[in-house]
Amino acid sequence: MEKQPTVFNTSLKYGLIGGLILIIVATLLYMTLSPSSTMQGILAFFINTGVCVAIGIFAIKSYRDEVSGGAISFSKAFIVSFLSILITGILLAFFQMVYFTIIDPGYQEEIINNLRIMYEDMGMEESAIEMAMYWVELFQHPIISLFWNIFMYTLGSALLSLVTGLIMKREEPQVNL
Repeated sequence: MEKQPTVFNTSLKYGLIGGLILIIVATLLYMTLSPSSTMQGILAFFINTGVCVAIGIFAIKSYRDEVSGGAISFSKAFIVSFLSILITGILLAFFQMVYFTIIDPGYQEEIINNLRIMYEDMGMEESAIEMAMYWVELFQHPIISLFWNIFMYTLGSALLSLVTGLIMKREEPQVNL
């Protein structure tokens, strides 16, 4: 007897695929662009968003077509997409923690130093710079950064899943007798 895929199994499969893709993309961006590059942040945002939307859509389509017989409600589509994107984000958050603490610990220091220089160039007062740097450094702590990233991916997953769920839902046809 063949085992029927579940919502979680489908989400896990696509979440792992998405996480692997984003880890590869992040590694390439970290290796090729300077931490002070504005382009790195912009590229990462658009690539991450695009990959997450695609992962949500592919996960919903897979579940809808392979398990649900071609129909899926908005709520089921939302859950499949949400879990897939959240798993993707959690994998990326753990990778970033490892990257910034073990692989290249100087990377975040360079970001912080460049940020301080930018604040000074903007003419910010020293007290304002110190306050801003306090918060920046607080969120650079590996554990705080990890949980903050997971929290932000949870919010992002919910927003993107609202969109992908609405796009991909397909109700069963009504039969009139």
